[in-house]
Amino acid sequence: MSHVTTIEFTEAWDVPTLINMCEAEGWDFVHGQTTYKWFGRHVGDYPLPEGYTVNDMGKCTHAIRIPGANYEIGVVVKDGKVDLLWDFYSFGKLDEKLGKKAEKLKQAYTLAKVRKQCFKNRKRFKETRKEGYREIRISM
Repeated sequence: MSHVTTIEFTEAWDVPTLINMCEAEGWDFVHGQTTYKWFGRHVGDYPLPEGYTVNDMGKCTHAIRIPGANYEIGVVVKDGKVDLLWDFYSFGKLDEKLGKKAEKLKQAYTLAKVRKQCFKNRKRFKETRKEGYREIRISM
């Protein structure tokens, strides 16, 4: 079954931060990949992402590969806006890697934004990953 949706977030995605996020997480940002892995066809059991048609499914500008997942995240750059499309159906294992609403991706993206801002403002950013959580320290 296909269950493709956008990953909703409170701020706009940007490609440079997505690239930095992927590097920090050990994920692959694949420049110029024009399709992403998903179920392969829309079967009509889940609404299409807003602004997309059945023919748009599986197409992207870039893609994100996450080790251990069968499916990929499509990065769609359209009209100056960036959308992330993903098939969260459990067979693809993206939900297992990111959470049902991609919470882990959102957290990683936020950290990439903070890391970028720290660098810009000449502050030190130190991240320690511990069992089940991350500790972040920012200093002068």
